[in-house]
Amino acid sequence: MKNRRSRLIMPLLLALTFSACTGDPGRENTTGDAGDVDNIDDAGDAGNVNNQIDPTEALYPRDRVLEVTLVMSPADWAALRAQPRPTDAAKTTCSRQPTEPGYTYFPATITIDGLTVANVGVRKKGNLGSASSARPGLRVKPHEYVPGQRIAGLSALTLNNNHQDDTLVSQCLGYELFRSAGLPASRCAFAHVTVNGEDLGIYSNVETIREEMLARHFTDPTGRLYESGGDFVPGGTGGFEPKVDETAPDCSDLTPVVTALAAPDAELATRLGAVLDLPRFFRFWAMEVVTDHWDGYANNRNNFFIYHDPTSDQMHFLPWGIDALFSGRQRSTRPLSVFACGALAWRLYDVPDTRAMYLAALRDVLDNVWDAPVLLAELDRLEALLRPLADPAGTGEFSAR
Repeated sequence: MKNRRSRLIMPLLLALTFSACTGDPGRENTTGDAGDVDNIDDAGDAGNVNNQIDPTEALYPRDRVLEVTLVMSPADWAALRAQPRPTDAAKTTCSRQPTEPGYTYFPATITIDGLTVANVGVRKKGNLGSASSARPGLRVKPHEYVPGQRIAGLSALTLNNNHQDDTLVSQCLGYELFRSAGLPASRCAFAHVTVNGEDLGIYSNVETIREEMLARHFTDPTGRLYESGGDFVPGGTGGFEPKVDETAPDCSDLTPVVTALAAPDAELATRLGAVLDLPRFFRFWAMEVVTDHWDGYANNRNNFFIYHDPTSDQMHFLPWGIDALFSGRQRSTRPLSVFACGALAWRLYDVPDTRAMYLAALRDVLDNVWDAPVLLAELDRLEALLRPLADPAGTGEFSAR
Protein backbone atom coordinates (compact mmCIF):
# COMPACT_ATOMS: atom_id res chain seq x y z
CA MET A 1 0.00 0.00 0.00
CA LYS A 2 2.95 2.35 0.53
CA ASN A 3 3.67 2.33 -3.22
CA ARG A 4 0.01 3.06 -3.84
CA ARG A 5 0.11 5.94 -1.35
CA SER A 6 3.05 7.54 -3.14
CA ARG A 7 1.35 7.07 -6.51
CA LEU A 8 -1.67 8.99 -5.29
CA ILE A 9 0.45 11.95 -4.18
CA MET A 10 2.64 12.20 -7.31
CA PRO A 11 0.18 14.36 -9.34
CA LEU A 12 0.73 17.22 -6.87
CA LEU A 13 3.92 18.18 -8.73
CA LEU A 14 2.19 20.81 -10.81
CA ALA A 15 3.51 23.66 -12.94
CA LEU A 16 1.25 26.44 -14.12
CA THR A 17 1.62 25.88 -17.85
CA PHE A 18 -0.62 24.71 -20.65
CA SER A 19 -1.20 20.98 -21.20
CA ALA A 20 -1.59 19.60 -24.72
CA CYS A 21 -4.66 17.74 -25.88
CA THR A 22 -5.56 15.80 -28.98
CA GLY A 23 -8.13 16.79 -31.53
CA ASP A 24 -10.59 19.66 -31.67
CA PRO A 25 -12.38 20.96 -28.55
CA GLY A 26 -15.70 19.99 -30.09
CA ARG A 27 -14.81 16.38 -30.85
CA GLU A 28 -16.86 13.77 -29.01
CA ASN A 29 -14.75 11.43 -26.90
CA THR A 30 -16.25 8.27 -25.49
CA THR A 31 -13.15 6.29 -24.65
CA GLY A 32 -13.63 6.42 -20.90
CA ASP A 33 -15.83 4.44 -18.56
CA ALA A 34 -18.81 6.66 -17.91
CA GLY A 35 -21.59 5.43 -15.71
CA ASP A 36 -24.46 5.16 -18.26
CA VAL A 37 -27.04 6.52 -15.84
CA ASP A 38 -30.63 5.67 -16.73
CA ASN A 39 -33.49 8.09 -17.25
CA ILE A 40 -34.44 9.79 -13.98
CA ASP A 41 -38.07 10.42 -14.97
CA ASP A 42 -39.34 7.18 -13.42
CA ALA A 43 -37.35 7.49 -10.21
CA GLY A 44 -40.20 9.10 -8.29
CA ASP A 45 -40.06 12.16 -6.07
CA ALA A 46 -36.83 13.08 -4.37
CA GLY A 47 -36.64 12.62 -0.64
CA ASN A 48 -37.14 15.52 1.74
CA VAL A 49 -33.64 16.86 2.29
CA ASN A 50 -34.87 18.69 5.40
CA ASN A 51 -35.58 15.44 7.22
CA GLN A 52 -33.36 15.04 10.23
CA ILE A 53 -32.87 11.35 9.48
CA ASP A 54 -31.69 10.48 5.99
CA PRO A 55 -32.15 6.72 5.41
CA THR A 56 -29.78 6.82 2.45
CA GLU A 57 -26.82 7.58 4.73
CA ALA A 58 -26.84 3.93 5.82
CA LEU A 59 -25.66 2.95 2.33
CA TYR A 60 -22.58 5.18 2.44
CA PRO A 61 -20.80 4.35 5.72
CA ARG A 62 -17.22 5.42 6.36
CA ASP A 63 -16.47 2.87 9.06
CA ARG A 64 -17.29 -0.43 7.40
CA VAL A 65 -17.58 -2.31 4.11
CA LEU A 66 -21.16 -3.04 3.09
CA GLU A 67 -22.11 -6.68 2.61
CA VAL A 68 -24.13 -6.87 -0.61
CA THR A 69 -25.67 -10.17 -1.67
CA LEU A 70 -27.58 -10.69 -4.91
CA VAL A 71 -29.64 -13.79 -5.65
CA MET A 72 -31.01 -14.34 -9.13
CA SER A 73 -31.66 -17.08 -11.66
CA PRO A 74 -28.34 -18.71 -12.62
CA ALA A 75 -29.40 -18.48 -16.26
CA ASP A 76 -30.09 -14.75 -15.89
CA TRP A 77 -26.74 -14.19 -14.18
CA ALA A 78 -24.95 -16.01 -16.97
CA ALA A 79 -26.83 -13.95 -19.57
CA LEU A 80 -26.04 -10.69 -17.76
CA ARG A 81 -22.35 -11.49 -17.61
CA ALA A 82 -22.20 -12.47 -21.27
CA GLN A 83 -23.91 -9.35 -22.64
CA PRO A 84 -21.53 -7.37 -24.86
CA ARG A 85 -21.07 -3.66 -24.39
CA PRO A 86 -23.76 -1.79 -26.35
CA THR A 87 -22.65 0.45 -29.18
CA ASP A 88 -23.30 4.18 -29.28
CA ALA A 89 -26.43 3.37 -31.29
CA ALA A 90 -28.04 2.25 -28.01
CA LYS A 91 -27.73 5.72 -26.48
CA THR A 92 -30.29 8.49 -26.45
CA THR A 93 -28.57 11.77 -27.29
CA CYS A 94 -29.74 15.29 -27.97
CA SER A 95 -29.52 14.55 -31.70
CA ARG A 96 -30.83 10.99 -32.04
CA GLN A 97 -32.92 8.21 -30.57
CA PRO A 98 -31.43 4.75 -29.97
CA THR A 99 -31.62 2.21 -32.77
CA GLU A 100 -30.21 -0.71 -30.78
CA PRO A 101 -31.02 -2.11 -27.34
CA GLY A 102 -28.86 -1.38 -24.32
CA TYR A 103 -28.07 -3.65 -21.39
CA THR A 104 -30.94 -5.84 -20.17
CA TYR A 105 -32.31 -5.78 -16.62
CA PHE A 106 -32.86 -9.09 -14.85
CA PRO A 107 -34.91 -9.74 -11.67
CA ALA A 108 -33.04 -10.35 -8.44
CA THR A 109 -33.26 -10.12 -4.67
CA ILE A 110 -30.70 -7.88 -2.98
CA THR A 111 -29.62 -7.90 0.65
CA ILE A 112 -27.46 -5.07 2.01
CA ASP A 113 -26.24 -5.46 5.58
CA GLY A 114 -29.33 -7.50 6.41
CA LEU A 115 -31.85 -5.30 4.55
CA THR A 116 -33.54 -7.44 1.87
CA VAL A 117 -35.45 -6.04 -1.10
CA ALA A 118 -37.02 -8.46 -3.59
CA ASN A 119 -37.84 -8.01 -7.27
CA VAL A 120 -35.19 -5.43 -8.10
CA GLY A 121 -33.71 -5.04 -11.56
CA VAL A 122 -30.01 -5.71 -12.09
CA ARG A 123 -27.99 -5.10 -15.24
CA LYS A 124 -24.41 -4.79 -16.35
CA LYS A 125 -23.12 -1.23 -16.52
CA GLY A 126 -20.38 0.84 -18.06
CA ASN A 127 -17.83 0.55 -20.82
CA LEU A 128 -14.42 -1.06 -21.14
CA GLY A 129 -13.42 -2.61 -17.80
CA SER A 130 -16.80 -2.16 -16.13
CA ALA A 131 -18.30 -4.43 -18.78
CA SER A 132 -16.16 -7.38 -17.65
CA SER A 133 -17.82 -10.78 -17.91
CA ALA A 134 -15.98 -12.03 -14.82
CA ARG A 135 -16.71 -9.15 -12.41
CA PRO A 136 -19.11 -6.82 -14.21
CA GLY A 137 -20.02 -3.40 -12.93
CA LEU A 138 -23.65 -3.50 -11.83
CA ARG A 139 -26.62 -1.14 -11.83
CA VAL A 140 -29.46 -1.97 -9.44
CA LYS A 141 -32.88 -0.44 -10.15
CA PRO A 142 -35.35 -1.25 -7.35
CA HIS A 143 -38.40 0.08 -9.22
CA GLU A 144 -37.79 -1.80 -12.48
CA TYR A 145 -40.52 -4.34 -11.60
CA VAL A 146 -42.17 -2.74 -8.54
CA PRO A 147 -43.20 0.88 -9.21
CA GLY A 148 -41.99 3.27 -6.53
CA GLN A 149 -39.84 0.69 -4.76
CA ARG A 150 -36.67 2.04 -3.13
CA ILE A 151 -33.63 0.67 -1.34
CA ALA A 152 -33.20 2.65 1.88
CA GLY A 153 -34.69 5.65 0.09
CA LEU A 154 -32.63 5.33 -3.10
CA SER A 155 -34.01 4.77 -6.59
CA ALA A 156 -30.77 3.25 -7.94
CA LEU A 157 -27.46 1.75 -6.88
CA THR A 158 -24.24 1.91 -8.87
CA LEU A 159 -21.71 -0.80 -8.01
CA ASN A 160 -18.41 -0.17 -9.79
CA ASN A 161 -15.99 -3.07 -10.08
CA ASN A 162 -12.80 -0.98 -9.64
CA HIS A 163 -11.34 -2.53 -12.79
CA GLN A 164 -9.37 0.62 -13.68
CA ASP A 165 -8.55 1.48 -10.07
CA ASP A 166 -5.88 -0.83 -8.71
CA THR A 167 -5.69 1.29 -5.53
CA LEU A 168 -9.41 0.52 -4.94
CA VAL A 169 -9.81 3.91 -3.22
CA SER A 170 -9.61 6.54 -5.99
CA GLN A 171 -13.36 6.91 -6.36
CA CYS A 172 -14.31 7.26 -2.71
CA LEU A 173 -11.31 9.48 -1.98
CA GLY A 174 -11.87 11.55 -5.12
CA TYR A 175 -15.58 12.23 -4.62
CA GLU A 176 -14.87 13.28 -1.03
CA LEU A 177 -12.27 15.75 -2.30
CA PHE A 178 -14.70 17.25 -4.83
CA ARG A 179 -17.29 17.67 -2.07
CA SER A 180 -14.66 19.22 0.21
CA ALA A 181 -14.10 21.80 -2.52
CA GLY A 182 -17.76 22.81 -2.24
CA LEU A 183 -18.83 21.00 -5.40
CA PRO A 184 -21.83 18.73 -5.96
CA ALA A 185 -20.48 15.18 -6.05
CA SER A 186 -21.67 11.67 -5.27
CA ARG A 187 -21.24 9.89 -1.98
CA CYS A 188 -19.21 6.70 -2.05
CA ALA A 189 -18.64 3.62 0.08
CA PHE A 190 -17.15 0.16 -0.32
CA ALA A 191 -19.17 -3.00 -0.86
CA HIS A 192 -18.25 -6.67 -0.66
CA VAL A 193 -20.43 -8.16 -3.40
CA THR A 194 -21.61 -11.76 -3.67
CA VAL A 195 -23.88 -13.08 -6.44
CA ASN A 196 -25.48 -16.51 -6.07
CA GLY A 197 -22.80 -17.42 -3.55
CA GLU A 198 -19.91 -16.33 -5.78
CA ASP A 199 -17.57 -13.84 -4.13
CA LEU A 200 -16.95 -10.94 -6.55
CA GLY A 201 -14.80 -8.99 -4.12
CA ILE A 202 -14.68 -5.27 -3.36
CA TYR A 203 -16.81 -2.84 -5.35
CA SER A 204 -17.26 0.91 -4.98
CA ASN A 205 -20.84 1.83 -4.17
CA VAL A 206 -21.08 5.23 -5.88
CA GLU A 207 -24.17 7.36 -5.41
CA THR A 208 -26.09 7.41 -8.68
CA ILE A 209 -26.89 10.88 -9.97
CA ARG A 210 -30.64 11.00 -9.47
CA GLU A 211 -33.12 13.48 -8.04
CA GLU A 212 -32.37 12.42 -4.47
CA MET A 213 -28.67 13.15 -5.03
CA LEU A 214 -29.41 16.46 -6.76
CA ALA A 215 -31.77 17.45 -3.92
CA ARG A 216 -28.86 17.41 -1.49
CA HIS A 217 -27.03 20.03 -3.56
CA PHE A 218 -29.72 22.13 -5.27
CA THR A 219 -32.92 23.80 -4.10
CA ASP A 220 -34.76 22.42 -7.14
CA PRO A 221 -33.66 18.92 -8.24
CA THR A 222 -36.10 18.70 -11.15
CA GLY A 223 -33.99 20.43 -13.80
CA ARG A 224 -32.54 18.83 -16.90
CA LEU A 225 -29.57 16.51 -16.47
CA TYR A 226 -27.11 15.49 -19.17
CA GLU A 227 -24.28 12.97 -19.32
CA SER A 228 -21.05 13.58 -21.21
CA GLY A 229 -20.80 12.95 -24.93
CA GLY A 230 -20.79 16.45 -26.37
CA ASP A 231 -19.24 19.86 -25.83
CA PHE A 232 -20.24 23.52 -25.97
CA VAL A 233 -19.30 24.32 -29.55
CA PRO A 234 -21.57 24.91 -32.55
CA GLY A 235 -22.97 21.53 -33.53
CA GLY A 236 -21.32 19.88 -30.52
CA THR A 237 -24.22 19.63 -28.08
CA GLY A 238 -25.93 16.85 -30.03
CA GLY A 239 -23.73 14.24 -28.37
CA PHE A 240 -24.90 14.98 -24.83
CA GLU A 241 -27.11 12.27 -23.32
CA PRO A 242 -30.29 13.70 -21.75
CA LYS A 243 -31.46 11.92 -18.61
CA VAL A 244 -34.85 13.64 -18.46
CA ASP A 245 -37.60 13.21 -21.09
CA GLU A 246 -35.50 10.82 -23.13
CA THR A 247 -38.30 9.99 -25.54
CA ALA A 248 -38.63 13.65 -26.57
CA PRO A 249 -35.59 15.43 -25.16
CA ASP A 250 -35.47 19.21 -25.00
CA CYS A 251 -31.81 20.20 -25.00
CA SER A 252 -32.39 23.88 -25.72
CA ASP A 253 -30.88 24.94 -22.39
CA LEU A 254 -27.44 23.93 -23.71
CA THR A 255 -27.48 26.50 -26.51
CA PRO A 256 -27.02 29.63 -24.33
CA VAL A 257 -23.68 28.25 -23.10
CA VAL A 258 -22.49 27.79 -26.69
CA THR A 259 -23.58 31.34 -27.51
CA ALA A 260 -21.94 32.84 -24.42
CA LEU A 261 -18.68 31.01 -25.10
CA ALA A 262 -18.44 32.83 -28.43
CA ALA A 263 -18.64 36.26 -26.77
CA PRO A 264 -15.82 38.79 -27.22
CA ASP A 265 -12.99 38.42 -24.72
CA ALA A 266 -14.04 41.50 -22.74
CA GLU A 267 -17.57 40.13 -22.28
CA LEU A 268 -16.75 36.45 -21.83
CA ALA A 269 -16.88 36.21 -18.03
CA THR A 270 -20.08 38.23 -17.75
CA ARG A 271 -21.91 36.47 -20.58
CA LEU A 272 -20.80 32.99 -19.56
CA GLY A 273 -21.40 33.64 -15.87
CA ALA A 274 -25.06 34.33 -16.62
CA VAL A 275 -25.63 30.77 -17.88
CA LEU A 276 -22.91 28.78 -16.07
CA ASP A 277 -21.95 28.87 -12.39
CA LEU A 278 -18.51 30.14 -13.31
CA PRO A 279 -16.87 30.18 -9.84
CA ARG A 280 -17.89 26.56 -9.32
CA PHE A 281 -16.74 25.61 -12.80
CA PHE A 282 -13.28 27.03 -12.11
CA ARG A 283 -13.13 24.95 -8.91
CA PHE A 284 -14.41 21.87 -10.76
CA TRP A 285 -11.72 22.37 -13.41
CA ALA A 286 -9.05 22.90 -10.76
CA MET A 287 -10.11 19.76 -8.90
CA GLU A 288 -9.91 17.71 -12.10
CA VAL A 289 -6.32 18.93 -12.46
CA VAL A 290 -5.32 18.46 -8.81
CA THR A 291 -6.73 14.91 -8.68
CA ASP A 292 -5.33 14.13 -12.15
CA HIS A 293 -8.75 13.31 -13.58
CA TRP A 294 -7.22 13.01 -17.05
CA ASP A 295 -10.35 11.28 -18.36
CA GLY A 296 -12.72 14.04 -17.27
CA TYR A 297 -14.18 17.09 -18.98
CA ALA A 298 -11.28 19.52 -19.07
CA ASN A 299 -8.74 17.06 -20.47
CA ASN A 300 -10.83 14.55 -22.41
CA ARG A 301 -14.44 15.81 -22.65
CA ASN A 302 -15.56 12.64 -20.89
CA ASN A 303 -16.92 11.37 -17.57
CA PHE A 304 -19.03 14.24 -16.27
CA PHE A 305 -22.62 15.36 -15.85
CA ILE A 306 -24.11 18.80 -16.30
CA TYR A 307 -27.23 19.93 -14.48
CA HIS A 308 -29.41 22.88 -15.39
CA ASP A 309 -30.58 24.39 -12.11
CA PRO A 310 -34.04 25.92 -12.66
CA THR A 311 -33.61 28.21 -9.65
CA SER A 312 -30.50 30.01 -10.90
CA ASP A 313 -30.98 29.20 -14.61
CA GLN A 314 -27.32 28.15 -14.65
CA MET A 315 -25.44 25.01 -15.63
CA HIS A 316 -23.36 23.07 -13.09
CA PHE A 317 -20.74 20.36 -13.67
CA LEU A 318 -20.69 17.15 -11.63
CA PRO A 319 -17.80 14.64 -11.65
CA TRP A 320 -18.40 11.03 -12.69
CA GLY A 321 -16.40 7.98 -13.70
CA ILE A 322 -13.39 8.96 -11.58
CA ASP A 323 -11.89 5.48 -11.21
CA ALA A 324 -8.63 6.52 -12.92
CA LEU A 325 -7.64 9.40 -10.64
CA PHE A 326 -4.12 9.96 -9.31
CA SER A 327 -2.61 7.88 -12.09
CA GLY A 328 0.09 10.32 -13.20
CA ARG A 329 -0.86 9.57 -16.80
CA GLN A 330 0.53 12.08 -19.29
CA ARG A 331 -0.87 12.66 -22.74
CA SER A 332 2.14 14.75 -23.74
CA THR A 333 5.55 15.77 -22.45
CA ARG A 334 4.17 19.08 -21.19
CA PRO A 335 3.42 19.68 -17.47
CA LEU A 336 -0.10 18.72 -16.45
CA SER A 337 -1.07 21.79 -14.43
CA VAL A 338 -3.71 22.84 -16.95
CA PHE A 339 -6.17 20.53 -18.69
CA ALA A 340 -7.75 22.55 -21.49
CA CYS A 341 -9.19 20.25 -24.15
CA GLY A 342 -12.83 20.90 -23.25
CA ALA A 343 -14.23 23.92 -25.10
CA LEU A 344 -14.95 25.84 -21.89
CA ALA A 345 -11.48 25.25 -20.45
CA TRP A 346 -9.83 25.97 -23.81
CA ARG A 347 -11.52 29.36 -24.25
CA LEU A 348 -11.31 30.43 -20.60
CA TYR A 349 -7.60 29.70 -20.43
CA ASP A 350 -7.02 31.59 -23.67
CA VAL A 351 -8.39 34.86 -22.23
CA PRO A 352 -6.07 36.53 -19.68
CA ASP A 353 -8.82 37.66 -17.28
CA THR A 354 -10.51 34.27 -17.06
CA ARG A 355 -7.15 32.48 -17.02
CA ALA A 356 -6.37 34.45 -13.86
CA MET A 357 -9.69 33.30 -12.37
CA TYR A 358 -8.81 29.68 -13.06
CA LEU A 359 -5.32 30.03 -11.58
CA ALA A 360 -6.80 31.65 -8.47
CA ALA A 361 -9.19 28.70 -8.09
CA LEU A 362 -6.31 26.26 -8.59
CA ARG A 363 -4.23 27.97 -5.91
CA ASP A 364 -7.20 28.03 -3.56
CA VAL A 365 -7.92 24.30 -3.79
CA LEU A 366 -4.22 23.53 -3.41
CA ASP A 367 -4.08 25.71 -0.29
CA ASN A 368 -7.42 24.81 1.28
CA VAL A 369 -8.60 21.44 -0.05
CA TRP A 370 -5.52 19.38 -0.86
CA ASP A 371 -3.84 18.64 2.49
CA ALA A 372 -1.22 15.92 1.98
CA PRO A 373 -0.90 14.86 5.67
CA VAL A 374 -4.68 14.58 5.98
CA LEU A 375 -4.88 12.58 2.75
CA LEU A 376 -2.10 10.23 3.83
CA ALA A 377 -3.91 9.64 7.11
CA GLU A 378 -7.09 8.90 5.18
CA LEU A 379 -5.22 6.43 2.97
CA ASP A 380 -3.97 4.67 6.09
CA ARG A 381 -7.54 4.48 7.38
CA LEU A 382 -8.83 3.08 4.09
CA GLU A 383 -6.00 0.56 3.98
CA ALA A 384 -6.96 -0.74 7.42
CA LEU A 385 -10.63 -0.87 6.40
CA LEU A 386 -10.03 -2.82 3.17
CA ARG A 387 -7.06 -5.02 4.06
CA PRO A 388 -9.06 -7.94 5.55
CA LEU A 389 -10.85 -8.37 2.20
CA ALA A 390 -8.27 -7.03 -0.26
CA ASP A 391 -5.21 -8.74 1.22
CA PRO A 392 -6.42 -11.60 3.44
CA ALA A 393 -3.10 -13.47 3.11
CA GLY A 394 -1.08 -10.45 4.20
CA THR A 395 1.06 -10.38 1.05
CA GLY A 396 1.12 -6.58 0.88
CA GLU A 397 -0.66 -6.52 -2.49
CA PHE A 398 -4.26 -5.33 -2.64
CA SER A 399 -6.78 -6.90 -5.02
CA ALA A 400 -10.46 -6.17 -5.56
CA ARG A 401 -10.97 -9.90 -5.72
